[in-house]
Amino acid sequence: MKKIIAVSLILGFLFVSPVFAQTKVDLVALRNGVNSGTVTVSTSATAIPTTALSNRRCIIIVNISTNDIFLGSSSVTTATGYQLAADQAISIDVADNVTIYGIAAGSSEVRYLEIR
Repeated sequence: MKKIIAVSLILGFLFVSPVFAQTKVDLVALRNGVNSGTVTVSTSATAIPTTALSNRRCIIIVNISTNDIFLGSSSVTTATGYQLAADQAISIDVADNVTIYGIAAGSSEVRYLEIR
């Protein structure tokens, strides 16, 4: 009986652990268009990306620098923006008519992936 419980617990752990987590990928979106690139964010508000993918539905921004960056509108500051720490990423469902800006205390690189 103890062996059955132990095996059940182990199997239960394996199937709910992150190792077996699945990520949903919308293949239709990928066929319709993607755009990726790198932008250097500095001490003044910088558009991410400089030109949005037309009919964009989503953007993923990854901070690949060692500095924190802050996201927001064209008036974003390091005091008012959404903080994205080094090596963190964020996914935002946003149309192409919205421009996301980043600012940092120093020169910082971000990568982005836009999906139509």
